[in-house]
Amino acid sequence: MTQFLYRAYELTISSPIVLPLPEVSDRGADVRIVLGANLDAGEANELAGHRWVGRSGWFKLMVQGVAQYVIEEGCIITINPTKTASHSDLVAFLMSSALGALLQQRGALPFHASTVATNRGAVLMLGKSGAGKSTTMTALTRRGFAMVSDDITPVSLRNGQLVALPAYPSTRLWADALDGFGYSAELLLSVRENISKYYLNIGTFHDQPEQVAGGVILQVHNEPQIEVTHIPASEAFGVFSRFTFRKRFLKCQNLLPFQFSVTTALAKGAPVIRVNRPMAPFCADEVAEKITNALAIAPYQPVIA
Repeated sequence: MTQFLYRAYELTISSPIVLPLPEVSDRGADVRIVLGANLDAGEANELAGHRWVGRSGWFKLMVQGVAQYVIEEGCIITINPTKTASHSDLVAFLMSSALGALLQQRGALPFHASTVATNRGAVLMLGKSGAGKSTTMTALTRRGFAMVSDDITPVSLRNGQLVALPAYPSTRLWADALDGFGYSAELLLSVRENISKYYLNIGTFHDQPEQVAGGVILQVHNEPQIEVTHIPASEAFGVFSRFTFRKRFLKCQNLLPFQFSVTTALAKGAPVIRVNRPMAPFCADEVAEKITNALAIAPYQPVIA
C-alpha cells in the first residue's frame, strides 16, 4: 500500500490516505496512520453520535456513520472505517478530533484557536465554531502577519515558556468568507461533501514555534459596531479553559492536571481581549485592524544574524 509522508505540528506523519497537508520526503515518521478493518453492519450501527473511551496513552473515538479512530501513545492512529464512509469524512475527523487527541497524548494542549506570528509572539484567536477565527486569521495575513495555525493551535511548555506550535499553511473558509475576500471556491477542495467550506492555501506561513503573547476572544453580537474590551487576568484562566480543544477527551486520559498547568500559565502571562463583531456586513479587515491596535502588534520580523 502506498504511504504518503506529510508535515504538520512539527510532526512527520505517514499515511496510506491522501491528506490536505504539505508532503515531505526522506524523513522518519513520528506518527503512523493505519487503516484497520472495515466495520461490519452490526458494529457500524452501534456507533451512536460521537462517543469515546480512553485511558492513559490510549483513546478511541467513535463517529456515527464514519469510523472508529484509535489513538495510541501519541504515535499511532488506527482508522476502522464504515463501508459507506467517504474519504472527505474520514479526513475531516482525522484532522480534527483524532489529531487533537494525539497532540494531547504528546504533551501539547490544543486550543480551539487560529494563530498568527507577531513581533511580540504568537497571538491566538479563540472562539466557538462560526465566531470567525479562520476569517480573522486570514485577514491578518493579508496585513502582513504570518499564519501559525488554523482552528486548532497546540500549546506546549518548552524551557519554561509556553509556545504555540505551527500547523500547516492552509486554512478552511466558508463560501461567504471567500466571497468577502474576493476569492473563488471553484478550484478549491471542499472540506466535506455537501458543505460549503473549502481549503485555502496561505502563502505567509510561520513554520517555527512561537511563545504565546496574547489571546483574542471572537464573538458575534447584534450591534452594528465592532467592540473591543480587555479581559482582566482574573478571568483569563476561564477563557483558556473554555476554549481548550476537545476538553472532554482529557478526563478519561488522566490529562486534567496537564490542562490545568498549561491554562494557569497562559492566564498569568498572556493578555486577552474580547472582540464583538456584527454578523453582517463582512468586516474581517476592520476586525483585524482593531486587534492590531488593541494589542499593539506588528508583523513578525525574523532576526538576521
